[in-house]
Amino acid sequence: MAVSYFDSDFDFEELLADGEEFMKTVTNSSASSMVVIEHDDESIGAPAWNDFHTNHSTANFFRPKRYIPTEFPQALSLLQSPSTFLEVGCGAGAALFPILKARSENENAVGVCKCVAIDVSYVAVDLLKGEVEKWNEKLKEKLKEKLKEKRIEEGLKKEDVECFVCDISKAPPPIPPSSITCIFLIFCLSSIPPSLFLPSLKNLHTCLKKGGLLCFRDYGLYDMTMLRFKKEQYKGGKTFRRGDGTLSTFFEVEESRKMFEEAGFEIVECRYALVENFNRKKGVRLRRCFLHAFLRKV
Repeated sequence: MAVSYFDSDFDFEELLADGEEFMKTVTNSSASSMVVIEHDDESIGAPAWNDFHTNHSTANFFRPKRYIPTEFPQALSLLQSPSTFLEVGCGAGAALFPILKARSENENAVGVCKCVAIDVSYVAVDLLKGEVEKWNEKLKEKLKEKLKEKRIEEGLKKEDVECFVCDISKAPPPIPPSSITCIFLIFCLSSIPPSLFLPSLKNLHTCLKKGGLLCFRDYGLYDMTMLRFKKEQYKGGKTFRRGDGTLSTFFEVEESRKMFEEAGFEIVECRYALVENFNRKKGVRLRRCFLHAFLRKV
């Protein structure tokens, strides 16, 4: 069943008053005591994320992002021809599995795409490998009547999903240059020190084919999670450090556009995705703001 997804539930201007007041509070109170994040601070990279995924070692913690096919239909259309997909900061494969699901439900797409997944955490990579094995078995059982006998026997081949430990802020993924058709960079860049945003994007640009696509989604300026941080967690700019040691940066549209262009991408789309949910139990409106972008290598 198709997933209905709405991302224009309210106007961004409705977030400005509370957001600007919040930033005044954290910047005024943190100016003298703030510890700026250094790009070579190893504690904010692999160690923090290894601990995170060890403490959240079930794939259910990050559910599949079902909005991927709806919000990035251009990526879904690539299943009709030979394509290679890359998920960056894969965790348990929350962006990857919606593509695999769409592939399994489209007989014309079977066998024509390859998936690569990378994460700075070896714990996350091991977790994803286990989830791929489970998917392999599930696929064989679910599609017995729909798929050809050969595909039933082979299921989802192990080599169809390659998993690597990789820090994109330091080097491109361990794959041939210009070999990827589509990249998913979903809630990943925000966890990297801002000084390394541009090098990370350039490393990804290197591995994309000409005309290749990059699908981006991350935290937007004044998202409700930003306003929950305490003043002592503020690390400068629009960056905060969580209690578990990981980082969270909140993206603004115009700054992001300049960054994407400087990295060499053509911007097809770059905007806020504004989603409102309602917690019936608490009687509270939950206003989420994400930075949504669709980029192309020219």
